[in-house]
Amino acid sequence: MSLVERSVESVERVSAGAHFENFRVQFEGDEQVYFLKCLYPYFAEDEDVLSWLFSAAQRYQGCQHPNLCELLEFGQAALPYLYPPHIEGSFMTGVPEGGTSVYLLFSHIEHTSLRRLMRDAMFANVWLRPTLIAMLGVQMCEAFLSMFSHFREKGGLPRGVYAPDVRPRDWLLRPDGMVAWGGFFRLPPWIGREHGGIIMHSFTYLTPELIMDTEKDERVFVFIVGELLYEHAIFRNPFMGDSDLRTLEAILRKDLPALHTIRRDIPPAFSRILQRALSKQPEHRHRGLAELQYELLCFLDVLGESFALAPFRALYEESVKRQAAQSKSS
Repeated sequence: MSLVERSVESVERVSAGAHFENFRVQFEGDEQVYFLKCLYPYFAEDEDVLSWLFSAAQRYQGCQHPNLCELLEFGQAALPYLYPPHIEGSFMTGVPEGGTSVYLLFSHIEHTSLRRLMRDAMFANVWLRPTLIAMLGVQMCEAFLSMFSHFREKGGLPRGVYAPDVRPRDWLLRPDGMVAWGGFFRLPPWIGREHGGIIMHSFTYLTPELIMDTEKDERVFVFIVGELLYEHAIFRNPFMGDSDLRTLEAILRKDLPALHTIRRDIPPAFSRILQRALSKQPEHRHRGLAELQYELLCFLDVLGESFALAPFRALYEESVKRQAAQSKSS
């Protein structure tokens, strides 16, 4: 019997994304809490979607690193506790009685998202320190490097590895200060065509080579990390336009202003690191994530600081206190 087929003690609907509905589940006789992602029924009817998802999950499973969410189990099983009337408002209504659902089961991580972290800082009218942003970049590089290393050990990169979900909401700040990424399982845009383009994607975190469909390698993620760090410095995505077309045009053609010209507390050296990472031509970027990570660590060293988890633990505690205060006031 798989983990998900055990008797359930509690289940809570957490969120609904473009492709998956997400639940927090606890099974009888098990103190551990799990995070369960279920593919929407109409995607589960598409053989191309299932082929990609199971192949990617098989490659990803066994990837254990504190900067990555751990996949425990995946498959297809009857999960009646997820369907109405047990879960009000669930999108799993499309599952016929006695039918099965396609699922991914993860270890649950107590966390606050980087999206909430930025929102809290905005409301408090406080910028994130340049050194903290650099440390965040070190953790992001580590997450992607670990993923690439794991895939190479498993025989190569799966299809769709260059089309992940990297939005701030998919980065989880844990109580111990580690930042874990949980956005790998996003359906690539070139599958699921039976549904007439129903698989939608945010264009904001694409790169020039993804848009132009040219040769891709690890430098895709160098650009992504640069974009995320720039966003955490100014609390808005630097390429987002008022339409998808404007966003794509900005990614391809817009030269971003150096950060130190926007925020005077940011050293020019940090601006140069991000400008290089965000070069439109991959050959002008860092040669890979390891080189970007090394430059970020050198930047910290020059300022007399070293990578540490303590500042992130403090941010987590502040976020939890703020959420508790907001809940109490409401």
